[in-house]
Amino acid sequence: MSFNEFHTFIISVWTQPVFDTELGVWLSAILLLLLGFLLRGWVSRLIIKRLMKLAAKSKNTFDDEFVVALKRPIELLVLVTAVYFSLNLIPFNEASKLVVDKLINSVFLYAIFRAFLELTDPLLRLTHKLNGRFDLALTDWLRRITRIVIMILGVGAIFEVWGIPVGSIIAGLGLAGAAVALGAQELFKNLISGIMIIAERRFEAGDWIKVDGVVEGTVEWIGFRSTRIQRFDMGPVYVPNGYLADNPMTNFTKRDHRRIYMTIGLEYATSTAALEEIRDAARAWIEAHPKIEKPDQISTFVNIDSFQDSSIGLMIYCFTTTTNWGEWLEVKEELLFALKGIVTDAGSSFAFPSQSIYLKNAPPEALQP
Repeated sequence: MSFNEFHTFIISVWTQPVFDTELGVWLSAILLLLLGFLLRGWVSRLIIKRLMKLAAKSKNTFDDEFVVALKRPIELLVLVTAVYFSLNLIPFNEASKLVVDKLINSVFLYAIFRAFLELTDPLLRLTHKLNGRFDLALTDWLRRITRIVIMILGVGAIFEVWGIPVGSIIAGLGLAGAAVALGAQELFKNLISGIMIIAERRFEAGDWIKVDGVVEGTVEWIGFRSTRIQRFDMGPVYVPNGYLADNPMTNFTKRDHRRIYMTIGLEYATSTAALEEIRDAARAWIEAHPKIEKPDQISTFVNIDSFQDSSIGLMIYCFTTTTNWGEWLEVKEELLFALKGIVTDAGSSFAFPSQSIYLKNAPPEALQP
């Protein structure tokens, strides 16, 4: 086969009609589409690299996070551009051309709103750094709400491209929403309660809380409707935010000190001098301990408190400087060991529950049947 014959063959194949369009046009469109798919990562890295050099000139890290967040949207825009040029190679009829244009516009809008979604996190992190009032829980809520709003706006914009009346849909949803709202009062109550919990900073993730009659444990996350709390037996509990807002709650993580409160039972045979010696020695030990707060800073009591059924009660009331449970247990253990030695050195001992039975002499005839 000569070169002219081969050239003629290639031209005939290239111009072979397929669905009323030359095969060469289809192949060119597919090739351009594949080229965009393959080069999207390279183009994105090239642009990101240039932008990172500009961002490196500033001292803050926000612009670096901003540039990194643009990676996926840039890849999508490159692919959309390839789709646009490849589809424009194909001579569609007027009806098909209209559908193709709407499809391209929809993907282009998706890329834009996807960029906004990717930029949500760095923007909220910047807000958290600039304003200390925006704690992590509130930032997380703002992130979720912002993403939902962006997605709703994106879907609405795409609907408008296809000629779907968003306003009419919203109006219809408004009529239906009035009926739904009547049955969703509890949902809205929990939603508002969650907002108030975060705004008032009652607790945040990682806090140890106790809600009277509801639950006690560590907060894992605060959701729109409920809060997940892990009990100390490692069981997760999902509590509606309304319960957390309406019931008395203690946040143990927010306290500055942790209390040690106990009553030690001493034998009734202990003399008054020994009781005074035990009391004074225990008080001196507590005041000298580096991890127990001093009496001039917070209420501290070591006193003979009561005459109990089987013992004389020595009350110990003090606060540790640490709120960590493990460290608190260590301090409490040291106190118990010290009390054991103090009581023994004073010649006394700890009492234990006991009963004494007294038999009164009775006349012999009373014992006869």
